[in-house]
Amino acid sequence: MKRTITSALGLAVLVSGCGSDGAAEGFLEAIGLSENVDVTAPELPPGSTDPVADLLGRLDDAGFNGIVLIDEAGSVRSEPFGTADGPDGPPIDEDTVFDIGSITKQFTGAAIVRLEMDGVLSVDDAVGDHLDELDGRLAGVTLHELLTHTAGLPDAIGADDEPIDRAAFLERAVSQVGAPGEFRYSNVGYSLLGMVIETVTDGSYEEYLQDVLFEPAGMESTGYVLPDFDERTVAVGYDGDVRLMAPDDVAWADDGPWWNLRANGGILSTAADMRRWNRALDGDEVLSAQAKEKLFARHVEEGEGSGTYYGYGWVSFPRSDGSWFHGHNGGNGIFFADLLRFPDEDAMIFLASNTAGADEDAAFRIGEALLDRGAGAACLPTSDPTSFPVVDDFPPTDAGASAAALVEVLLGGDRDDRRAFAERHVSEQLAQGASIDELVEEIGRLQAEFAGDTVDAIHQEDDHRLHVVLSSPERSAVVSVSVDQADPVLISCVEIGV
Repeated sequence: MKRTITSALGLAVLVSGCGSDGAAEGFLEAIGLSENVDVTAPELPPGSTDPVADLLGRLDDAGFNGIVLIDEAGSVRSEPFGTADGPDGPPIDEDTVFDIGSITKQFTGAAIVRLEMDGVLSVDDAVGDHLDELDGRLAGVTLHELLTHTAGLPDAIGADDEPIDRAAFLERAVSQVGAPGEFRYSNVGYSLLGMVIETVTDGSYEEYLQDVLFEPAGMESTGYVLPDFDERTVAVGYDGDVRLMAPDDVAWADDGPWWNLRANGGILSTAADMRRWNRALDGDEVLSAQAKEKLFARHVEEGEGSGTYYGYGWVSFPRSDGSWFHGHNGGNGIFFADLLRFPDEDAMIFLASNTAGADEDAAFRIGEALLDRGAGAACLPTSDPTSFPVVDDFPPTDAGASAAALVEVLLGGDRDDRRAFAERHVSEQLAQGASIDELVEEIGRLQAEFAGDTVDAIHQEDDHRLHVVLSSPERSAVVSVSVDQADPVLISCVEIGV
């Protein structure tokens, strides 16, 4: 998971690579459902607005190819875009099979806590207790450390498609393990967990997931090689107009991927099956309440000051009301998928795409709209913010004046300047109940991050939204500003994509 979100006092800072607030309300319209999705949502009441539909429309306008499925308290909305295999391919629907990448990790985490639930192992066990071939430092690493990316292992030790067997993988992992303790995202650690699962169950990783997770949840189209995938339903990867290989055409071992990918990524699934999995997590048949508590717990911060926490294959994101939601994404540069769960609202969002360059923040903005915070639905566009026209200076509009004031205070100023900005420009919607003193402190933290940056470009989306590119030697960032249309005009949303 290479996206983190810090949501503090309504200033949502998005850091992309690889919060939302308010009660879920409104009705979801069922679109394009197959016979496999058996819940029909009520119609929207006359005169109501649907910010989710607005975002989905903007995804369509931006050329998104894939699917978005929203499951909210029994109401299902399934929105497909494009085709599974180029211009003449079958249309995508909720039964189209996608590579969901590192979302695989939460299945591995679920398998481990299920084995603990059944008394087969403990997350406090050393990995060497189950993998006799290990020696040295790696043998003493615990399963908990593997699950939380704190085992001292690197991200990867070879290409996903390298035909590396168990013995060679272990030899390489032993030689590259470092000191445990610090969060360091590691696909290697999750592959080791897959080996543990195979060892203690005397079967394949996928067979165990099939028996204890997928079949009880009613998921018939999720796995590596065991499902009977119809090639017409498998989404083929595309990079622009270039057709790439379908994910089930790769040169895997007979029982699934080789070890650089097994148990950390590469599982194939559908939107319909991910909805079934979400519902299985709501009940206690697959995992007990205690097992799920460990799965979603905030075990370790993803990085000092990130504000997000890694559980067992899930990331917890803070919301401004003090609650949390959970998610994980996955991608390989072509396929991309995102899974978000909002437990307080009984809501889930699953997004998947089979084309390179998919918008990796779209699911989060849909979540903002779904939970009706409002500002997030219109702050960052679903297309690239830098695709809008460049203007020479901040335009003489309310958005231009507000964005100029925000950038000025981000790039410098003392406490009095921060207070003046908060008092003159921040709406109640953006403040979300924070006091002026709290806003001043938050702006100070942002100043520390952006001090020394310069303005590279200003992109004008419309009279109410601007996107300002700031840069430093280390990185560039896009500061998106939306203003309301009240009197006086105030900033309703700020999002910063790095």
